[in-house]
Amino acid sequence: MLGGALMNKMRDMVLEAIKMNGIENVVMPLMNEIFLSFTNIAGTRYCNNQEAFKTLEKNVPLLLEREADNKYDSNAIKVMTTDREKLGYIPKSDNSIYARLMDSGKILNARVYSCYQDDYYNWSVSIKICMMDF
Repeated sequence: MLGGALMNKMRDMVLEAIKMNGIENVVMPLMNEIFLSFTNIAGTRYCNNQEAFKTLEKNVPLLLEREADNKYDSNAIKVMTTDREKLGYIPKSDNSIYARLMDSGKILNARVYSCYQDDYYNWSVSIKICMMDF
C-alpha cells in the first residue's frame, strides 16, 4: 500500500509542476534528440508552393507526418514546414524504418541541413532526421 501512496504523491507533484510551469517546461528537459540519419526530400518539384523553399535555412525545424493511406507508398512520410506547407516526402528507399518507428508511436522530427535550387522547379533539400526519446 505504501507504494501506491507514494505513486499518488509523485503524480500529484508532477501535475502541480505542469500546472505551475506548463507541460513543455516539465517534459522538454527530459527529452533527448537521437540522430538517425541524413536524407534528401523527394518530390520537391511537385510542391505547390515553391516559395516555401526560399525560407529554408540550416537547422530550420520541419514536421514529419505519416501517410499510411498513400496510394503510391504505404510507408510514405510527408515533410512539411512548421506552417504545414508540404515540401515533399522522405524517399521511398529510406522510409521503411522511419515509418515503422512512427507507427509504433515514436516521435521523429527533421531539420534542414542544406537547401539550394537545382533548376527552376527543383530544389535540393538535405535534412537531418532525429527521434525524440524520453
